[in-house]
Amino acid sequence: MTNSDDPPAEALDLAATEWVVRLTSGDATVADRAAARAWIAQSAQHRAAFEHARGLWQLSGALRSAPPRRQPIYRAAAIVILATGLGFMPQPHRGTDYRTDTAEVREVVLEDSSTVLLDAASAVRSDFSGDQRRVDLLEGEALFDVRHDPRRPFSVHGLGVSATAVGTRYSVRRYGTRADVLVLAGSVAVAAGQMPPLLLRRGQRARFDAGLLMALENDVDVAEALAWRDGRLVFEMAPLAEVVAALNRHRPGHITIANSALEQLPVNGMFQLDQLNEAVISLEQALPLRSLHLTDYLLVLY
Repeated sequence: MTNSDDPPAEALDLAATEWVVRLTSGDATVADRAAARAWIAQSAQHRAAFEHARGLWQLSGALRSAPPRRQPIYRAAAIVILATGLGFMPQPHRGTDYRTDTAEVREVVLEDSSTVLLDAASAVRSDFSGDQRRVDLLEGEALFDVRHDPRRPFSVHGLGVSATAVGTRYSVRRYGTRADVLVLAGSVAVAAGQMPPLLLRRGQRARFDAGLLMALENDVDVAEALAWRDGRLVFEMAPLAEVVAALNRHRPGHITIANSALEQLPVNGMFQLDQLNEAVISLEQALPLRSLHLTDYLLVLY
């Protein structure tokens, strides 16, 4: 029977994981064990959450007992197992107006008749009150086709970067601490931090990291940069971290990089969105790294 006072399932899972970690830490006291038993006895849902967390912890036991020199790698993998099993892997933000799931691409029409094409695992929030047309890109990538209205500039914000236009087509992407703005038609004024606004024209792309301008590119191949629109991912000297972020948006499961030294490895290639498992195999074969397949849905690169 469900206890009406039970907290949400995610909170139960998190609390259960904390109890399992505490009881297996080697420092658990008699009082800790008594408190854990009392917590478990509160309801069938508490017991089920605890058994689930304990099973995941046992699954990751071999990783935690790895040889000392490989402990950091395997400890990271163990944490990812728990996060995956309990459903705590990063997801597009809540409280959004529009979002897409993994491998989903969706077009939406905003209240001013501008359109937004959302890449997979992306999320936006819009505010068209007063004389502003503002969209916050909370996760992923989006292509904006802006309806012309000189009285109400259209701006997209993300990671401290804003891209403002009156009527044009441009894309904004964010992953980690990075944000990109690419112009397909017209011009876009881009601002970040204390830097003067930068005017981008067709075929130009500005790349930012932590709100700082890192690169300004001209004559960008728009078809390749936005290849996800027609079922492909194309990379030209892209850092591995960027490639992994794109793969995670477009395929089930999760890839994590346990060794930060690998994040900047350059990747070249074209991958079909319906064959991304082959893309993963290609990365393993082409790059100086090792991989650990923990389940069919979890891969650690190190």
